[in-house]
Amino acid sequence: MQEVEPKPNNKTRQRWWSPSDWWIVAAVALLACGLVVLYFQKLVPSAPVEAAGWGQFGDFVGGLTNPLIGLATVLLVVLTLRTTRQEAKFAGEQLLAQSKLLREQVELAGKEHRLNEIKKRLDGVLASWNALLDRPAGTVMKISSLGTDWNDTLREPLREFFYSKELLENFRAAPREAGFERAREFWKKEYSDLVWHLDELAAYCAEYEKESGERGLTDFYRRRVDRVVRLLRAAEVIGMGELRSLDVGVEVRFGGLGVAQGPSALLHSD
Repeated sequence: MQEVEPKPNNKTRQRWWSPSDWWIVAAVALLACGLVVLYFQKLVPSAPVEAAGWGQFGDFVGGLTNPLIGLATVLLVVLTLRTTRQEAKFAGEQLLAQSKLLREQVELAGKEHRLNEIKKRLDGVLASWNALLDRPAGTVMKISSLGTDWNDTLREPLREFFYSKELLENFRAAPREAGFERAREFWKKEYSDLVWHLDELAAYCAEYEKESGERGLTDFYRRRVDRVVRLLRAAEVIGMGELRSLDVGVEVRFGGLGVAQGPSALLHSD
């Protein structure tokens, strides 16, 4: 997770001395120089050469500089307080920016943790799903397009039985009569564990999309179960309006059947 440093606020980075401060200092210096010049030109026509004259000059300078030094001290205190206040304001803004950034990072870390947990559950359901489809099919009930049903025993994996070319079309074309009803009841009982896995997968897909705001990853899982979902709908093991959250948005015609577009459709097509 990349850390982003808060950008400094240029408004708080003011100069220690503003133009008005320099004018004050210049005015004080000019006043001092003017008084010194006034002393020599008006009060003392010629430069003092006696000790008493130098004493008078010293008193004049001391009386002049003491108020100026006091004024300069006050000015420096004011400037120091103003600078301290500006730095405190800037530090407060920096602290608020860092606190906001920290909250965002904590929220992002929490979101990533929740998404990772949901993804682990999705992977677990998909692994269990694949194990069910890879088991031997055993006794199955087939149906013809005319509605004739019969039992058969297969050694091939259940996945190959579900992905046979004619199975989906036969269920779609078969009339809803006694043969279809017997096949549907057999499938409901025999493959209830598949329906349970689909319910789990649909719930986790919806939870992941709600948390992340996108469905790019969840479509990966949808494509792995899409063919079986269509088959179970055709056999009316699940209703046409059930598990709609597992529907893949884009379809293509592949091998004469409606198949989800994606790697899984190509991998398991006949």
